[in-house]
Amino acid sequence: MRKKRMFIILLAACTACVLSFVYPFIFSVRPSITFFPEGGSVHYQTAATGLELIPEAAAINWTVESAVDHRAYLMQDFSLLYKNNRLIAMINHWARNETGLRQEKRLQASPGFYQGLSIHEAEVHSGNHIYGKAELSQDQLFVGRSRTHFVSFKTAAAKREKELSARYKNQIALARAELLRRAADKYGFNPAVYRIFPLSELTPASVGTLFPFSPDKARRITVQLWEGIYKTFLQGFETSPGRFEPAAGSSMPLLLIAGDHLLIVIETSRGDIVLLKQVFN
Repeated sequence: MRKKRMFIILLAACTACVLSFVYPFIFSVRPSITFFPEGGSVHYQTAATGLELIPEAAAINWTVESAVDHRAYLMQDFSLLYKNNRLIAMINHWARNETGLRQEKRLQASPGFYQGLSIHEAEVHSGNHIYGKAELSQDQLFVGRSRTHFVSFKTAAAKREKELSARYKNQIALARAELLRRAADKYGFNPAVYRIFPLSELTPASVGTLFPFSPDKARRITVQLWEGIYKTFLQGFETSPGRFEPAAGSSMPLLLIAGDHLLIVIETSRGDIVLLKQVFN
């Protein structure tokens, strides 16, 4: 019995030793969204996020896909799915030496406001140079319930749809205002000096106006913002030294833009407030 116990202890110690070497290696080789200057000849032909209700299955189909015009060294799609402003799922799909990616997930449907936000990135190696190309995409879906089945729409048209849309958006706006107040009190910043909007408002069409810089600098800030979100969300939020909370259940990031920096405000599922900062170089 004593020999058996000693064997178990030694086995556990050896396992811990192996994991301490293997895990850092695994994490170090995982591709990560990284800003590279645009160049080369790679172009996106498709960069899309899709949300669709499947009524007969009482499910929501979530797709993220991308395609470039020639083979890339690395392609990556990273997508966040929110329901009523809270993170419910993530997609992190990557492959080397491909021209296209597609990932599909099906989730159980329930009434709410769903938003899928994605970044698509292609990395190209040419000689001693590395170039990048990144695109944003998103989709939204309102899901309601009739007596017998679920119904959905993307943009409110009918009176009932407008009422449902307004109810969800008002609830989210109130929650964001309260979060902003709490964050300002906790960290001592003045919201009045910032331009404030949720991550969902950062789109291909709005990047140039939300970040009033040159197109190249606005693109670099956008990719670096998503790079920070990617690394933080996969690792979890460090709410105190050595204590990490998972990203699941956290609020959609609120972006606060000043002339030389960006603040990112997030509430974790436990109600802790996280403040991240990105300085514009």
